[in-house]
Amino acid sequence: MTNIRGKKISLHERREINRLLREKFSLGKIAKKIGRSKTTIVSEVRRNGGAESYNAVKAEARAVLMKNKRLSEIIQLSPYQRLDQRIQNLEMQVEILVDAIKELSHED
Repeated sequence: MTNIRGKKISLHERREINRLLREKFSLGKIAKKIGRSKTTIVSEVRRNGGAESYNAVKAEARAVLMKNKRLSEIIQLSPYQRLDQRIQNLEMQVEILVDAIKELSHED
């Protein structure tokens, strides 16, 4: 797989990082396996709690929140629009968590 420049890490990639971390892969090997630079993987894992506590679902939720926070700062939403956006973010987080719970229940 080739390196992907400028493309955000997907939930699928985050789940793969999570799985490989549990299997004790090094960050360099994880980077090669998913086609990302080692720097990208190191930053992603460090930003989201480190190798021991990395959680793909939480990392995705954080990324979504940060993206929406940056967008709202850029376009200066009204308070009501920001509230609506927060509600949408929470709904998305709930969906992500429900998917993760379903996925974990199938792993048992």
